[in-house]
Amino acid sequence: MLFICGLLVACGNGTLFPIFSIYLALMLNTLFEFEANVGENPRQDANFYALVFFIISIAAWVGYFLQDFIFAMIGDGITSKLRI
Repeated sequence: MLFICGLLVACGNGTLFPIFSIYLALMLNTLFEFEANVGENPRQDANFYALVFFIISIAAWVGYFLQDFIFAMIGDGITSKLRI
């Protein structure tokens, strides 16, 4: 059961970088619009994408912590079974 939880967390972590790249492209588009003074409110868009990056970073931190913790517990259990 622990392995399945670790696998699900690892799959979730794997989706973070494609999501990050999509929002990075949108942020770069917003910055180009900001430079050209095009768009409705580029500063508000930039602030929104900055918040999205912050949320993605928190999710990545929690995800990688859980992934390392779960797989370390699995490794510890396997090692203890081998030694006994």
